[in-house]
Amino acid sequence: MAVNRIITVGLEKVRYCQQQTGCTCITEAEMTFLKSQVHVMKPDSIAMDLLQSEQECCIGHVILTIMGIGHPTAAEKHDSGPSC
Repeated sequence: MAVNRIITVGLEKVRYCQQQTGCTCITEAEMTFLKSQVHVMKPDSIAMDLLQSEQECCIGHVILTIMGIGHPTAAEKHDSGPSC
């Protein structure tokens, strides 16, 4: 959630806040990495939100979530190109 908020706010506002607080400013490469991280982790994040629900979670959700997590992440591996 926090990383997603940084991306939503945008690079310029984040840099402004960092300058005001005396922190080292984020680079464009770091922002690009964060965007990629949010994109890749989105299915896992949705699954965790569902599984952490105390009132709405049942065994059917757990099984479907565990089975479904592998499919989007496997597709991301193939779409990302060669790894170093």
